[in-house]
Amino acid sequence: MKRLLLVLLAACSAPVQPAATGPVKAATGMEWLEGRWHSPQLDSTWMTVGGVLWGVALNDGGFEVNYIDHGALTSLENGDKPQKLALHKVTNDQIVFDEVTLTKTAGGWRGEFAEPGKPVVAFDMVPAAAAGAPALEEADRAFAADTERDGVEGWVKHFDEHGAMWRQDHRVEGLDEVRASAAKTLGAGALRWEPVASGARGDVGFTLGAATFTEPGGKPERLTYCTIWKHEADGSWKVLFDIGRPVE
Repeated sequence: MKRLLLVLLAACSAPVQPAATGPVKAATGMEWLEGRWHSPQLDSTWMTVGGVLWGVALNDGGFEVNYIDHGALTSLENGDKPQKLALHKVTNDQIVFDEVTLTKTAGGWRGEFAEPGKPVVAFDMVPAAAAGAPALEEADRAFAADTERDGVEGWVKHFDEHGAMWRQDHRVEGLDEVRASAAKTLGAGALRWEPVASGARGDVGFTLGAATFTEPGGKPERLTYCTIWKHEADGSWKVLFDIGRPVE
């Protein structure tokens, strides 16, 4: 599957050169990018949760998780092989990264992707209906409740057999590895979370939310997360990918 990087490609355009300015820290000034967007190839949602601007792209062949913080865009296609692009400029109608420029248009926004050595590609997104996925938010709350009650096994039972997590700087894949990683985290403190947004396209969906992690005797550490879900043959939703970021 071709790399989505924000959204699937739609047409070609001329190169756009990044502005030669210093790095920009957070999502301030990017509010116009937030919302639900659509093209024939995919659906995209951008939302700020806990100071992190998340972007989730869903198409009929996979997903991509993006987030903007610490002066960069990080993009994980199908939850793997992260690409990090420095953020150079933010205005009321344009956001410029190393290889990607997003420009506000009358009908939505345009993305231009200039990968070195390859033709420049452009794509256009238009507003989509603000429809969530209540079944996914219900599944996410059950995930949280089972983890609080049953610990590691409550966590693992909600994962697809091929489910994965992004922890620190690497991908944790498969139920055995997920169990081992979760045991370290849940053995060190209490993890609580609540979804604030959701969406789905076909058999793949997402939840975005806020979380806290509290070590014994410590103060709660605030987190934000994105969970990708897969619709199983038995009608349930299971976790396909999970990633969290600290709130600063």
